[in-house]
Amino acid sequence: MPLIEDFRSTTYWKAFILNAFANALVTVFALVLNSKLKQVFVKHDSIVATTLLTLIFTFIAAISAYFLMYALFGFGSGMLSISEDAPPGASLYRVEEISKPKDK
Repeated sequence: MPLIEDFRSTTYWKAFILNAFANALVTVFALVLNSKLKQVFVKHDSIVATTLLTLIFTFIAAISAYFLMYALFGFGSGMLSISEDAPPGASLYRVEEISKPKDK
């Protein structure tokens, strides 16, 4: 259950804004981290260590950002989001039985 339920990604515009916000969080974290790591590894001149550490911590930041967006906005359900004009009682988890053709 998202904390901010009125801003779910049920339209293209809302999905675009939420995805841009999530990407901005990750990008800012990656740039700041890379800058700090270059300051630390400037004496060692190790681009491999800087790149590897940036990759690992940026991945962790991306997972964290998307979990945060999911908790706040219910972001990440993609095409499973129910729009505001869905019929009452619509559910994402209802599985309707597919009728099989009868054998003749």
